Amino acid sequence: MDQDERVRALFGFLAARYGEIVWWDAPADEVVIGAVLTQQTRWENVERALALLKDA
Repeated sequence: MDQDERVRALFGFLAARYGEIVWWDAPADEVVIGAVLTQQTRWENVERALALLKDA
């Protein structure tokens, strides 16, 4: 089993165990900024900061 098959098998296992996995549908820069911000603040503040960044 190659690495791609192992990853697909892992995702299949997780989806069966925990339900469908929904990814954050956003541009890569928003995902990175949001991930960094969530390390130090509440999600509500991250959402507000991302909205302000989009407006700017």
